[in-house]
Amino acid sequence: MNIFEIAATGTTAGDAATYTRGSADSVLRISNTVAGSRGIIFPANSAIGDEIITFYVGDENHYSVRIYPSDGAVMNNSSGNPSATFIVVGDGSVARFRMISATQWLSFTS
Repeated sequence: MNIFEIAATGTTAGDAATYTRGSADSVLRISNTVAGSRGIIFPANSAIGDEIITFYVGDENHYSVRIYPSDGAVMNNSSGNPSATFIVVGDGSVARFRMISATQWLSFTS
């Protein structure tokens, strides 16, 4: 797996930082030094079976980040507007995500 760095931005799926995948299975090191829940969104070209592991490195303020599924997909079998579904990851947390269908991501957080 490759490790990629990304800074969380925005407060919705529409303005979250877009992760541009370098490989199907990746590890993301996320940073967020701004107050509020900033976020990242998975790439639109994600494929079934893709797995992304996130490691969130916060700072002394312990801000959280939002992880949004790729466009048109939902997280953990949620219903409703796909862009409104997300997982909140806290400072120092590790989360694992797997795309199980064209419209579904599963998350496993610790």
